[in-house]
Amino acid sequence: MASVDSYSGHSFTVRVERDGVSAVLRLSGEFDVACEDSFTRAAEQALAGGTREVLVDLRDLAFIDSSGLRFLIALWMRSRREGFDLSLLQGTGHVRRILDIAGLQRFLPIADPGSSKQSET
Repeated sequence: MASVDSYSGHSFTVRVERDGVSAVLRLSGEFDVACEDSFTRAAEQALAGGTREVLVDLRDLAFIDSSGLRFLIALWMRSRREGFDLSLLQGTGHVRRILDIAGLQRFLPIADPGSSKQSET
């Protein structure tokens, strides 16, 4: 990747990796209401300069709550307005269960690193 930046909060880190028009947000720790500032700053960094594709990697998340889901949905809504592609890389354990319960796969492409299939939009 051409550039890497990290943003941290209480029990949460998001790493931004940019390469041309693509960006990866690698989330780790606990994604909850306390993460809003760090996630927002990281998303802005990821989208700076004409980014066309964003992947949010959830594999290193230990926890996500409704606030974390809200932040992901807000980023998805922004992708629809601004025309960039957004996809998620499925988390494990608790994170996987919460995404399944919330039904995000109905409208957001979620790649499963343990499978060759990807959820359809």
